[in-house]
Amino acid sequence: MDGGGDHRGAEEGEPDVAGERGDAEDADRGDDGGRGTGVDAEQSRVGEGVAGQRLHDGTAEAEGGADGETEEGAGHADVVDDDVGVGAGVVDEAVPDLVERDRLGADGIGALLAACGGGSGGKGSGSASGGAWAFTDDRKKKVSLGHTPQRIVAFTGTAAALHDFGADTRIVGVFGPAKLPNGKPDPQAGGLDVDKVTVIGNAYNQFNVEKYASLSPDLLITHMYEPGALWFVPDDRKDKIAQLAPSVALTASRTPLVKIIERYAELAGALGADLTAKRVTDAKARFEKASAELRAAAKANPVKVLDCSGSADLFYASNPGINADLMYDTSLGVDLIVPDHLDKGGYFESLSGENADKYRADVLLLDNRTATLQPKDLASKPSWAQLPAVKAGQITPWSSEPRFSYAGATPLIEQLTEAIRGAKKVR
Repeated sequence: MDGGGDHRGAEEGEPDVAGERGDAEDADRGDDGGRGTGVDAEQSRVGEGVAGQRLHDGTAEAEGGADGETEEGAGHADVVDDDVGVGAGVVDEAVPDLVERDRLGADGIGALLAACGGGSGGKGSGSASGGAWAFTDDRKKKVSLGHTPQRIVAFTGTAAALHDFGADTRIVGVFGPAKLPNGKPDPQAGGLDVDKVTVIGNAYNQFNVEKYASLSPDLLITHMYEPGALWFVPDDRKDKIAQLAPSVALTASRTPLVKIIERYAELAGALGADLTAKRVTDAKARFEKASAELRAAAKANPVKVLDCSGSADLFYASNPGINADLMYDTSLGVDLIVPDHLDKGGYFESLSGENADKYRADVLLLDNRTATLQPKDLASKPSWAQLPAVKAGQITPWSSEPRFSYAGATPLIEQLTEAIRGAKKVR
């Protein structure tokens, strides 16, 4: 944490990649397990809340504007004008990196569209009972199809959330962190069986357009951290991707966690999930119980908490006013420190090594993504060792990319509750 510079790579259009991994031998871990110390310098340039992936300085507004509603019909996929940037990723041998070879030209896309039946009626799309289907996403775009989507391709975390609501039977492909180097599921996959879907790109910039087209998708679903920007859809391929199927994007930031979960439940219901199923209602009940317990713990033991992330060069203090999970924690009474000098985009404040102790927290919630440094990796840094919370051993893993479902979010809330209950004031 002794260097400088902006870890996001936003100015270069180079997102930080949650799918980037450290040493393969460190990949055999649980959701909150440790990470490898051998993280590449480029891979380690990550900060709170995957801000590097989220934030490209040129992100445009969604089509239709904030007050308008546009419609996508069968065979008329949207073309998003956002700019999510292009980052460097570790190339999966099974997924050709299209950046390193000739991209599909107009003739190639035309052939694929013809073979796949355009964006809505490809092979295997079928026709669900109930007739026409429509859904308005968080860009205020209305997607209209002649049938309930039968062949869905989604960002891994999105697919995992839909799985938790029972809406995963039509998911045929995923993009984004799905498998670790050892072949096991990435934590972002949650309970989704990644061996039963096609992975069309295991990291940012690995989205394989040809493989996507071969799945004959009738809908693409993903997060939206910035207005109009489709999460993990590379900017250099977004237009070609948009020609193959319409898309649905649900917001993932600047809105409290529970509101985003409710939107995912709404989408799952529209896709045919039974939201009254016991596994769904039980998960919601557990979420509500966990939320009440966190509120009680925060009131009984009002310690100061800092959500943060570590890289080789910098220490990042997170902004609880923009991240969905942190906004929700704050609403429950958790005393989260608010950085006073936020970086461009507003997700965090970058701190040099000598200033890593700027915010004196009792508890540190440390970003536990694979490409970020963990306590054992940070132990040799004097500035880290001097933090009061570190000395007291009051460090808790933080999943900065929560799964937007009751089942996915509850363990994170329970973990924070236990950390606050057991913490002492050490500032």
